[in-house]
Amino acid sequence: MHAITKLFLAGALSMAFGTGCALHRSVVTAEPQKVAESATGKAVVITRVTDLRTFEVSPGEPSTPSLMDGAITDKATTARAVGRKRGGFGKAFGDVLLPPGETVEGLVRETVANALREAGYRVVPEGETPPPDARDLEVGVNQLWTWFTPGFWFVTLNFRSVLELNGSAVKGGSATVRSELDKGFQVVVESDWAKMLTMGRDLTGRNIKEKLENPS
Repeated sequence: MHAITKLFLAGALSMAFGTGCALHRSVVTAEPQKVAESATGKAVVITRVTDLRTFEVSPGEPSTPSLMDGAITDKATTARAVGRKRGGFGKAFGDVLLPPGETVEGLVRETVANALREAGYRVVPEGETPPPDARDLEVGVNQLWTWFTPGFWFVTLNFRSVLELNGSAVKGGSATVRSELDKGFQVVVESDWAKMLTMGRDLTGRNIKEKLENPS
């Protein structure tokens, strides 16, 4: 077989099968992240984390959240959705969801909490009454999504998060935290979605930390 033909077939196979089980729904989770709590740090309370993402049935851009079968009104599903798989030619297929019991709001809350801990804060647990001088932080999740960009010789996984931070724990009282990354693969398998989510979560945490007031 001619060398050029072989290269063409290899590229076509990469496009056709680059997403592994693209037709099916996948369940993934980010790797556990544990940051030690400061016993003496300034207290801070995360007052609210709200998922504000907008889902579309057939978006023009793969970075816009969507779900297979157009089930975008099922809040129990959208709350867990973190990505959408696509075929080699860009056709949208299976969803990528967090496990049952986990949500994007919960993922972001833990990411924010760990960023606060790394900055030297003591995060007041949910349900516990904060001290009078505690700082506060409210988070709006405008975007958090992973998606697939097809290519002839390799495929790319992309991650983007956009968070709105408000409160006395934030420099200037408010900030927009935007985090983006991409990584090329010859073939994307199920575990790569989890890796991408973990990398995006970690990048988001680092960017949040840069927006925080000094806890002293």
